[in-house]
Amino acid sequence: MAHTKGPWCGGDKISGLPTYVYCDDATGSAVALTSFEFVRRTSEEMEANARLIAAAPDLLEFVQQIFNGIDTGMITIDTPADETLANILLRGRKALSKATGAI
Repeated sequence: MAHTKGPWCGGDKISGLPTYVYCDDATGSAVALTSFEFVRRTSEEMEANARLIAAAPDLLEFVQQIFNGIDTGMITIDTPADETLANILLRGRKALSKATGAI
């Protein structure tokens, strides 16, 4: 079975609490919950967890693109910083920023 397609967003759309990760599509369906009654977390930690989980599809796509580029020979040790590589790296930086909250 495949994972729920992204993009995902962190934070509860209704109450603004950083406990839910949801699909950023027409359904807005929940993907993950980052807090539970029996595990106490700070709101900062819950928000960081939600950001990291929400960035998972973006990070997965980035890693897949890198390995696809290596497997097809588009990316090698000697690959110049061309537009293709630059675009892949830009997407990777955006995914990392999303995961760390630096967006």
